[in-house]
Amino acid sequence: MKPVHCSWVDMQVIGESFDGVVSVRDWKLLPNVSAVYLAFYDEAPLYAGQTQKLNSRWKTHGIRRLISTLPGVAIGYRLTNCDRLFHRKKLLIHEFRPLLQKNSCLRHFSDSIIDSLRERIVYLNGIRQRKAGAL
Repeated sequence: MKPVHCSWVDMQVIGESFDGVVSVRDWKLLPNVSAVYLAFYDEAPLYAGQTQKLNSRWKTHGIRRLISTLPGVAIGYRLTNCDRLFHRKKLLIHEFRPLLQKNSCLRHFSDSIIDSLRERIVYLNGIRQRKAGAL
């Protein structure tokens, strides 16, 4: 897979680019590799994690069920040696403070939080469309 550059990702956190980026709705396309990952909308980080089997993790991930209804959410991943997973995940969380990073409290998110995110995304998309129309 061709590396995808993401300018807002600090080079010291996960490197110059993701090894891949997939729409959250296309999670089945994720390879089953050891990686750290960041689910995001545009430049807003939503959730960071680590796994030894990326595809298997997203198959059962609770966060996938929560964010799969949001438009335009993607998963960027960086291949990582197993012994570096925990450290790199902590760096991602520290650097980006993902909006949905509640760890064990994740299953307690209410529909109102997802609805609020959806409203924000629709609002941001509206601003982008108006700006594009003004050009």
